[in-house]
Amino acid sequence: MLCLFPPEIVEKIGAFLPQNDKLSLMTVNRYFCQLLGSSLYSVIIFDSSPHLFDYDTKSLNTFKQQRNVYKIDGKFLRGTRVRSVFALKAFTKCVVKYAQYVKGLIIINLPDISDLEVFQCFERILPLMVQLQTFSWNHGVPFPVSYLKFNQSIRTMSGIIETDCFVQFPYMIQGVYSKLEGVQNVDTLTLRDVDLTDWEHDFSKVENLTLDKCTYKRDHLLEQDFASLKKLSIAVEDDPLIVKLITKLNLDSLSLKTESSLYGLLYKLSSQIVRLELHSTFDLTSLKQLSRLTSLKYLHLPILERDILEILHFIPQSLQFLNLNVLETTERNNCLIANEYWECAVDQNLLKFQDFVLEYHRRLSNLEWMMFNGNNKNYVFECAQSVIFRDRFSCYFDEIVNTLI
Repeated sequence: MLCLFPPEIVEKIGAFLPQNDKLSLMTVNRYFCQLLGSSLYSVIIFDSSPHLFDYDTKSLNTFKQQRNVYKIDGKFLRGTRVRSVFALKAFTKCVVKYAQYVKGLIIINLPDISDLEVFQCFERILPLMVQLQTFSWNHGVPFPVSYLKFNQSIRTMSGIIETDCFVQFPYMIQGVYSKLEGVQNVDTLTLRDVDLTDWEHDFSKVENLTLDKCTYKRDHLLEQDFASLKKLSIAVEDDPLIVKLITKLNLDSLSLKTESSLYGLLYKLSSQIVRLELHSTFDLTSLKQLSRLTSLKYLHLPILERDILEILHFIPQSLQFLNLNVLETTERNNCLIANEYWECAVDQNLLKFQDFVLEYHRRLSNLEWMMFNGNNKNYVFECAQSVIFRDRFSCYFDEIVNTLI
């Protein structure tokens, strides 16, 4: 019956099908295989993370429906995930035929395969992807930009990219650079491990800026024109003027890691900020200013365990996602009881953090997800309707936040 529909209708139906259902449909006959083959290869996602989503809560269902969808070339495309070594090798054999259809290549978590073999594979198949527009590399080993020199259609590039040669991409709007030579005028700019001293660049059209371990002279950033800047992520050892810089900007998102004093930051921060990620501790007096941030949806904060309930009074009702890096967590330490007892007993930290979540859930009506990082272990709770501990969900927490906000 489906064969009687026009090809464009079948393609639209196929675009909404889950990956396994689309593969099953393609095996019915050659017509479906040829019709849906190009959409199956439009966006390829390398992600060996385990399946953890056999749940029916509203939040997780929304996440499952949206997490594989990418907007490329003005269209929403559903990605195909490559999870195993077998699937990766099968992909490299088939991609020669379908490489011209690949528009997005997303590397999140590679299967258990050597880096040498992976780089040899990408060096061979990337030149064939003439329509590639989105490339994201989140593997631990930096990816040389020289491997992409033949992919002149690239518009967005993200992740751990190494600028090992001078390459220009005429359609680039999002770029990553570890050298300042050849930095293009893009909307989203990431600079990593570079010295910005005496470097001149037009930042007036940059909307999203990431400075990762960059160095610069004292007033360099204050002198720049950040008229369009809405998202700032900065990791710098010491900048005494960092608060003055941030409070000049009207930001929607801020991620800040520094050893400099941040006194007065929360008081002067834009009240319309949506995402706030801080890696420096604040006293309770300063944290009272969180109540000003009436549009805040995501908050990441380091905090002492004894202050977890104290800051609850200052958290705005708009908050949906909370990530607390718990410092100086209390641990059981009794030399009269064998360590094996604690290893086999109920996780006391889980029970403790669950009590905190129950109180947060009671007071914050919009809170959906909450994560604690304590004793080098992560505890994730879903709390949109009722509080549910989600074991092994820590690797998905950031992706959940980025998908649902």
